[in-house]
Amino acid sequence: MRRKDTKLTVKLKPGRKGTHYGYAYLTTGKLPKHRKTIEKYLTAVRMTLIHDLGPTEADLTGAQLILIGRVISKMGVISCIE
Repeated sequence: MRRKDTKLTVKLKPGRKGTHYGYAYLTTGKLPKHRKTIEKYLTAVRMTLIHDLGPTEADLTGAQLILIGRVISKMGVISCIE
């Protein structure tokens, strides 16, 4: 007996693929104009993380600053997608 091909296939509709604000944020690094609440939220989260890890930004190591930057970036993308 010969096995049937069991690969999953997805049929995509022709035409331009839709983009979301998360993709725009990743490519441009800027939030859409109507998303100022996200910007305020991300700023507050960043300041809270800095305060939790060290009283000031000058007290943090380079690795901590990089991690905070990546966390804020990923939260921005997720917020835009939502």
